[in-house]
Amino acid sequence: MTQLAEDPARGRTSAENYYVAGLAERHRERQQQANAYFQKALEINPSLWQAQIELK
Repeated sequence: MTQLAEDPARGRTSAENYYVAGLAERHRERQQQANAYFQKALEINPSLWQAQIELK
C-alpha cells in the first residue's frame, strides 16, 4: 500500500495513479491526503467517476 500511495511522488501522475494513491491513503486512514489525491485525479480527468464517488 505504501508504494501505491507514493506513486504520484515518483512521477506516475496519471489520473488513475492519483485515484489509486487516494485509495491507498484511505486504507492507511489518511483521509485528508486521500481526498487531495482524489481531487487531483479529477483535475487531470474530470470524468473519472470513481474519484467523484470517493469524494461524496
